[in-house]
Amino acid sequence: MRYLAYIEPPDKVRKSLERLSDEYSFTTPGSGHHITLWGFSIKETRERELVRRLNSIEHIPSPYEFYSINPYGKGSLGLTADDLEGGLRHMHEEVVKNTACLDKDKALFNEMYERIGGENYTPHLTFAREYEGIICVEAFESVMFKEYKSRHVKLAKKKNGVWQPVPL
Repeated sequence: MRYLAYIEPPDKVRKSLERLSDEYSFTTPGSGHHITLWGFSIKETRERELVRRLNSIEHIPSPYEFYSINPYGKGSLGLTADDLEGGLRHMHEEVVKNTACLDKDKALFNEMYERIGGENYTPHLTFAREYEGIICVEAFESVMFKEYKSRHVKLAKKKNGVWQPVPL
């Protein structure tokens, strides 16, 4: 089963992105607007242990701000976040540490960590999966260069092709 540990964006940011989605005709990710901490695959039978491990992560509200729009993955766009005090990176590392032993594909886990984890982790809010044409950076001024505080870790799983929240 595919899982995603993430942080929800502030309501103001989410509402702005929903408005811009209509204006610029881009598709919101199936997992919703989120700041990715880590994606991984585990057996669904280990979900209870996963939830226990993620609940053990201490949440320290940490400031961040969005400063640019960049491509992430195949056909995705995201708002890159400046992790002002390292709190997002800390939560990323804690999620990685608590999921590494559960991941069923160790080779893929290690490959992904080498490529986009640890020091290569770039906090970002994925807001578009498919988009056409040019997206005007100025349209995002309402959410850029403003300080936000991180929220608690959330969890979702992809079941039958649909992302579903997992209560923590």
